[in-house]
Formats: sequence, structure tokens, C-alpha cells
Amino acid sequence: MNSTRQIALDGAFASKLESAVGTGKKIMRKIGGKRNALAIAIVLALAGMPEAAWAKTLRLQSSFADTGISDIETTCDPVTFLPKTGEASCVGIQTTSGTESGAIAAGYLADVSWAVFESGDSVYTAYTTFTGTIAGHGSGSFTILESSGFISSLGKLTARWQVLKGSATGDFAGMTGSGKIQGTYDSTTGLATGTKSGVLHFTV
Repeated sequence: MNSTRQIALDGAFASKLESAVGTGKKIMRKIGGKRNALAIAIVLALAGMPEAAWAKTLRLQSSFADTGISDIETTCDPVTFLPKTGEASCVGIQTTSGTESGAIAAGYLADVSWAVFESGDSVYTAYTTFTGTIAGHGSGSFTILESSGFISSLGKLTARWQVLKGSATGDFAGMTGSGKIQGTYDSTTGLATGTKSGVLHFTV
């Protein structure tokens, strides 16, 4: 095991490891050879290891909070941010800044494209770049694509996210991952809060 990246063993995995070692010892008595028994014990232990125990995989749970908006360009009504009278929809682009906390501790900038309909529902797509740290995996930056973004007229927000290939830098180089976003949009401020969940995969 690489001493610079220790695996945190939970109780269930520790029990499985102990059982695997016991099985390996039994096999050793039958076939002889300490190396063979050790190899078999390791294989058996890893086969039963919960996914969360792998150092290269992180089940993500984090929270986000938008903190500011800039560079807005829109065809919407400047007061209501709804389509102008007689129009079925309006569109816009903006830059949104914010912070992420939890497994990801970072600041972010998002380039957002969106459309609003007469009903008050809206859809969006965003390219969001994070710079900060990820628990147990160092520091760096990466960009995600937020797709299938939907905000209801009541402010319920849902979307999917995926790390853009080749965007991760620093300790995150080679990282991939995907998941979902759930949150609440405040139409009076134009800011959103919520959570991200999913899985991140690391190469080191």
C-alpha cells in the first residue's frame, strides 16, 4: 500500500479482511507457500471491499451557493425577467460566481446560458470551473458541464453534471465523474443554492 494514500477501512471491510486472511491461512496449509496465501488473501479482501473504501473513487456529496452574477445579456423583460409581451420565450447569458463546501471546498465561476418561458419555467446549460480542494485528493481545478438544467416557476432546480475530459489540473489531473444537482432558485436575487451528488474517479 502506498503510504501517501492510506485507505480508510470501515468496520465491515475490516471484518471481511480478517475473514479473507483466515481463508488464506487455510489455503496456505493445504497448498503451502506464504506468498501464494498472501496473494489469495488480498484478492479475496479486495473482492469484498465496499466501493467507498477505494482511494481512487469518491462518492461525492457537497453543497453550493451562488454569491454573485455579472455580465448579463438578455432578451427578457429587464424588470420581470420573463418574456416580453407577445413573446413565448426569452434567452440570456451570464457569469455566476459562488462557493462549494463539503467534499469539495472551492470557489467557482459558471458561464450560464438560459431560456425562460411564459409559464415562468426555465432551462439552462452551464460550464462551471472550480478551483480548490477535494477531501483526501489534494488541490487543483476542474470544469463540469451542467446539462438538462431545469428551474420550475416555483424555484425548484434540477440538473445533471459531468467533468469535462482533460479539464482537471493539479492533483486532479485525469479526474472524471458525473452526478446530479438539486437546489432552489431565488427569482428575486437570481441566485441558487443546493447540493451536488455523484461519483468522482481519480487516476492517482
